Amino acid sequence: MNKSIILVTFDIFRPDYSTISYSVASLLSTLKNKGVKTSHYPINIEQFIGKSNKDITDSIKQLLRKSISYLKKFDFIAIGVTRWSIEHTNTILELLDDYTGKIILGGYEITAIDETDLIKEFPKADYFIKGYAEKSIVMIVNGIYTHNQKIVRESLDEDYLYSPYSTGILNTLSRKIHWETKRGCKFNCGFCEWGNAQNRETLCINNNTIDSDIEIFQHSNIEEINILDGTFNVHNEYLPILAKLIEKTNSKITFQARFEVLNETFINYCAEHSDRLHLEFGLQTIHPNEEKIIGRKNDLNKIQSKLEQLNSFRIDYEVSIIYAIPGQTPQSFIDTIEFLKINGCKKIMAFPLQVPRNSELEKKKDEYKITFQKDEYNVTSVSSSFSFNKYQRADMDRIAQSINKNIQISQSFKNILKIDAAQFQYSATEGWILNNYEIIRKFIKDNFIGPTMEDIRQDFSYIEFLALLGGAAKSNSHDLIKYALGEIPMSFVDMNEGQTTADLGNGHFFPLNRRDKLKPTDFYCRLVVGASGSLYVYRDIVERDE
Repeated sequence: MNKSIILVTFDIFRPDYSTISYSVASLLSTLKNKGVKTSHYPINIEQFIGKSNKDITDSIKQLLRKSISYLKKFDFIAIGVTRWSIEHTNTILELLDDYTGKIILGGYEITAIDETDLIKEFPKADYFIKGYAEKSIVMIVNGIYTHNQKIVRESLDEDYLYSPYSTGILNTLSRKIHWETKRGCKFNCGFCEWGNAQNRETLCINNNTIDSDIEIFQHSNIEEINILDGTFNVHNEYLPILAKLIEKTNSKITFQARFEVLNETFINYCAEHSDRLHLEFGLQTIHPNEEKIIGRKNDLNKIQSKLEQLNSFRIDYEVSIIYAIPGQTPQSFIDTIEFLKINGCKKIMAFPLQVPRNSELEKKKDEYKITFQKDEYNVTSVSSSFSFNKYQRADMDRIAQSINKNIQISQSFKNILKIDAAQFQYSATEGWILNNYEIIRKFIKDNFIGPTMEDIRQDFSYIEFLALLGGAAKSNSHDLIKYALGEIPMSFVDMNEGQTTADLGNGHFFPLNRRDKLKPTDFYCRLVVGASGSLYVYRDIVERDE
């Protein structure tokens, strides 16, 4: 009897792309070609964004309750488990308590979690697929594995990789599409989810499949083909593939590349077709101590040379970097940005560090004093470590969000003093601040005074916050020059035990004794100008003894 399976996924859709992710489409293609009766139940997480995590969980639970009887009609239910969907996966498993079919869990989180922990964390699941799932899921459905063998991992197999485009799972009607020319990555960066979970196994997609896909693309109006390969210019015959795409389509081609393996032939080809190509590089950081922690070593001399070539040939590219790395400070984060800017990089993308499950980094989280925070998608990243606190993480967030919008100071650096502790940063003199007063005033208000007030306010009720302000030294509270020079702090002083604050607008007294929430704290402004002329602000925080 032909078995049926439904894939349940929790998706975050990207604008202009298909509403089916490439990874799901690849699985559907394999199941279709192997004759398995298959369906897909996608849940768009973005429809719930703006709600609290509790509200998102409740909304998804309500949605699943309405659909659970439909899911139970299938012989197998396969659930894609991501960082943002673990909680929702457990919700499904609870609702499937009386389900008589088989439950399969796969995805990065399943691949990363230790086998013993998997069974403890998801006791109701029948099978766990580790690694790429195409072959494993077909073999499970076909009864190759018994229920006693819960953990399934199959090597990459060309006979189980099919094109989502030639099988009709994905169409070419969207403005942009994803595509792959090989599976896997030979590198093993410590911050990369799949790099930690896989064993550097790679497999090139069959040339006939590549040619067939390009033929489909040729007869479409796709504007951009985004190649998903971990690193496109490594391991396979990437240049002939690129040449076919350029020759047979009118699409722009975007792909990830490695600085270290750029060669003259490839750079010259990219220069010849610079209007059609967009390269994405990962630098992450320029500091050796941070590189060591995230398992990524860079040859800065070689990277500088490659950046010079990319710029001289006017090749379109961007560079990604990481912040909130243990060992990093806002100052060292700015250094990495400035390294790229003074070497001609026009587009920099910065992302907070996510710690992969079961990685070397996770094993040292206590040693590095790592704490975590969740974003609106329920994705966890590093909030603080031994080298920065939550306020400085917020500073790095603001810097990351404004990398390409940073105010540029065009005046001479004549009145600026070099900061010895940083490679690419300068501190300002009083005369220079006065010459740029209006720019500096707004910048400090937006990036130091406002954020500091808001950060403190979030930890207290409104009346407590007013009391804190009442206890703060006010004589220099509006002395912008001294703020900008880092000479005075914004100070929040806790009141003595037993003191009260009289009538702060609510007609009553309120006792203030919150030493558990805030020690007497000074927030010092650090205003620096990068060697590129970009303006930055970050905070030094000092907790004082009473």
